[in-house]
Amino acid sequence: MEIEVIKNHLKVEHEFDDALISQIYLPTAQSEIKGAVTFQDDNSFFENRPTFNTAVLLLLGHYYENRKATSLNNMNEIPFGVDSLIQRLRGEYSKWKLDNSTQE
Repeated sequence: MEIEVIKNHLKVEHEFDDALISQIYLPTAQSEIKGAVTFQDDNSFFENRPTFNTAVLLLLGHYYENRKATSLNNMNEIPFGVDSLIQRLRGEYSKWKLDNSTQE
């Protein structure tokens, strides 16, 4: 995922956080979503999948906006939309795995 796409989603125009976004938040969000869907290393399932990219952007945005583990004002959990996208990806993954196991 390109940094410009991520920054557009986050509404970030400066370059101060580029390394933080691309080296910390992006791989963490991708790993979190992949790990919630499957324990297998089926990276080809996640390639060019809009549902995965949307979930990653939502979770990355959550990480970016909530940089500390807790807040005195608000304690925020992972956004609800991410959970529903993970559920959808689990269903899509099951079907994808079935389809690809019959082709081998």
